[in-house]
Amino acid sequence: MNVFITGASSGIGRELAKQLIAAGHTVWGIARREKELKGLSSEIGSDAFLYSVCDTSDTSAVSRVLQEVKKKNFLPDAVVLNAAAFVIDCEPHYDNSVFEQVFKINVFGALSWVEAFIADFAARKAGQFIAVSSTSAFRPDWQRASYPASKAALSMAFRGLKLRYAGDNIFFKIMYFGPIATPMSIHVKRNEEGKMVAKGFYVGKTEGAARALIRLIESKRNVAYYPLFSTALFRILLFFPDSFFAVISKLLKKDR
Repeated sequence: MNVFITGASSGIGRELAKQLIAAGHTVWGIARREKELKGLSSEIGSDAFLYSVCDTSDTSAVSRVLQEVKKKNFLPDAVVLNAAAFVIDCEPHYDNSVFEQVFKINVFGALSWVEAFIADFAARKAGQFIAVSSTSAFRPDWQRASYPASKAALSMAFRGLKLRYAGDNIFFKIMYFGPIATPMSIHVKRNEEGKMVAKGFYVGKTEGAARALIRLIESKRNVAYYPLFSTALFRILLFFPDSFFAVISKLLKKDR
């Protein structure tokens, strides 16, 4: 299986690439940071891992990478849209420029790869796109208006695309992650040795998150949640108002 992964240089994307290569698949990973991609390539040590430096919010960079992919005759069986920005845009006050940049990466940058591969998938009558979303898509954040809004927009777009291509054997799947111990997560901290550790039992590991993505790719399901406990609790809390959830969320985000 050929798998194309955005945001492959760290966190879930990095772990996903490693697990797929170990299972005998071929991976093309993209990310903005060349140093991290080179490090991942050295760590994997396999010709089955290909990579390109690319900022998904830059349309010219996307076009360049697409040409590289086609030149290598690499047509993905699955495209995992994992790259995302998670930044504060409401402190000290709302900043619209930050909001716009987050949408460029999380929504338009992700959907640019759908546009890039959809014609080839339609001609082949096979393929799948996996949107790495978040349970944040269902709740607002008092510090980050853009992140939940962007994940909600991407998820809704995928639901629409799923309906459009339902008869073409092209699948649009959504993975809703709860808290995961990644470098950009607010649910991790550094211990005395400088190593990243989760703040609580409810925070999932990148290894488990990658396995969950692989299960979704290999299954006929269109939606999946991980970790089980935190995402199940989150869905139960959807019956409560945003103000109540905000209080619970603030308590969970405090350093211990």
